[in-house]
Amino acid sequence: TESEVRKHLQGMAQESLGDAGYREGVQGILALAAELMDLLERGFSGTTLLAGRGARGHFDGGAEIHIRLYARAELSEIAQLLVDVGCEEPSFETIETTHGRANRIRTSMDGVTIVVVRCLPEWWSDHEHDLVTARPTATRTLKALRHDDPAA
Repeated sequence: TESEVRKHLQGMAQESLGDAGYREGVQGILALAAELMDLLERGFSGTTLLAGRGARGHFDGGAEIHIRLYARAELSEIAQLLVDVGCEEPSFETIETTHGRANRIRTSMDGVTIVVVRCLPEWWSDHEHDLVTARPTATRTLKALRHDDPAA
């Protein structure tokens, strides 16, 4: 199962990095997520969420941050902000969600893949669900991310 694979990858990472090194790596990725979420919220007067496995602190098998930006913002302006803070040149995708189409920006920074989905503010009422499958998913607000330790 996915859970067993994740635990296996986590064990391998902890073995090679040591427990302290592994936790430091997870905290570094979560700090990057918080920094980007803060910039997006301030830059676009919106609300952000860290969604999916990253919201649980699970970055085994590849570090990927999924951020939802709930704001009415131009995609090009979001991409420019990400590039201005040091992200690689982004690619753009359109995805089908339970709310209709949404635009997604994919980029990376320091070896971490960053995916930002622009969501309409009215989609917030459904924020604890996967945008594509509608299944419950882990989410973490910026405030919660700054105060919690999902890697514990």
